[in-house]
Amino acid sequence: MKSSFFKNLGPISFTTIKKHLECRPININEDTSFNEFTGIKNLNEKGLSFLTDTQFSKENTWGNGTFICSQSLQRKFKNNNPLIVVKDVHSAVAKLSNIFYRSFTHNEVEMLDEPKVDTNCNISHAAIIKNGAKIGKNVNISSGCFIGHNCIIGDNTTIECNTIITNSIIAENVHVGRNSSLGQQGFGFAITKDKNIKIFHSGRVILQDGVNIGSNCT
Repeated sequence: MKSSFFKNLGPISFTTIKKHLECRPININEDTSFNEFTGIKNLNEKGLSFLTDTQFSKENTWGNGTFICSQSLQRKFKNNNPLIVVKDVHSAVAKLSNIFYRSFTHNEVEMLDEPKVDTNCNISHAAIIKNGAKIGKNVNISSGCFIGHNCIIGDNTTIECNTIITNSIIAENVHVGRNSSLGQQGFGFAITKDKNIKIFHSGRVILQDGVNIGSNCT
């Protein structure tokens, strides 16, 4: 089950990337573009990912995509993958995360389908459920709760008062205590001399069947 919580701004051209990164291309044409910036496991031919020195192994085959890497790692790389060589992989990843992704705007959320609520649910009039959300059967959502766009709440789930849930997929038979906060944007920076660069977190929270979360949890 997959839901979209963030706007992918790809494809992004290498020409655009060069404006933001001091880099050296290998096996990349000026008109090359990338559909997404992603982790290694999800990398495909039109994607862009990154490799650090600690991730590298001569025994691994890294697929068909393009990698951001350091100069020292580039010398070890025996595959024919296209590479973008940078001085600081961490800061490059931070910059690219903000080039490829952003949060949905208010207008974009308003254009999503209205929330879908299944049968036998008890949802407080003081709860807010944003467009694109899907609520299963026998779900209880208490006063003051906020369910963000495109969230999925499974059957027989209870969400107690004043809880905020965004960027989350919740399975069946889950209980979330009051005043909890799930799926908020992560906190991470690339530390540089000039200024710290915030890393855009495009992940999501997934709660499996039968999970019980106490009150005041984040």
